[in-house]
Amino acid sequence: MRLNVVLRYVGLILLLDAAFMLLSVVVSLLGGMDTGFYPLLQSFVLTAILGAFPLIFVPRGGQITSKEGYAIVVGAWLMSCLAGMLPYVLWGGEFSVSDAWFEAVSGFTTTGSTILNDIEVLPRGLQFWRMSSTWIGGMGVVMFALLI
Repeated sequence: MRLNVVLRYVGLILLLDAAFMLLSVVVSLLGGMDTGFYPLLQSFVLTAILGAFPLIFVPRGGQITSKEGYAIVVGAWLMSCLAGMLPYVLWGGEFSVSDAWFEAVSGFTTTGSTILNDIEVLPRGLQFWRMSSTWIGGMGVVMFALLI
């Protein structure tokens, strides 16, 4: 298994997550620069750097094997969930690290579960990020079904 191929594709997925975080930053900005603006902006920068790093420094690979494909899927899910919990952790509120992890995994797996008693408490930008992570996860499930 070639680690460079896995890292490059996981980096691409993280850049997709970063793009949706940037969209959430714009929603937060248009919503009057609510309290979710800076946590989303910081999360966007960290995720974009983490996603761009393998694309810049890791050499390209060739065709993807089955083993590498499985590693890409597992790595992309784990890294997306780790990056997806950053806005919640940085925002604080009623989110502990485990609650933020639950919320991110819930979004990317499209289960829709939440630890929040009142979702309307979240700023608009974080609400948009929460729904974007669900949409990204749903697209992943659809693409997986189409692939099979």
